[in-house]
Parts: sequence; C-alpha cells; structure tokens
Amino acid sequence: MFLTIGETVDRQSVRFGEAPIEPDEPVGLGEAAAARLWLAAQGCR
Repeated sequence: MFLTIGETVDRQSVRFGEAPIEPDEPVGLGEAAAARLWLAAQGCR
C-alpha cells in the first residue's frame, strides 16, 4: 500500500524540501510524510 503511495507521490512530483521520491528506491521516513500528504491530497477518504 505504502509503496503504491510512494509511486503516486513521485508521479505528482511532490517534494519534501529534498529530491523527489523515486519509486525504485527505499523511501524510509519520507514514506510516512508522503503517505500523509497523499492522504491529504485524496481528501482523507
């Protein structure tokens, strides 16, 4: 689920003050932030 979120965030070119998240690379702590922003973008549905 989170891997899919990481890919979605990468496709939307969302940046966290650093380099854009690559779906091929491990996200680590950035994944949690990506998930929160992704859920916010989806309207928390």
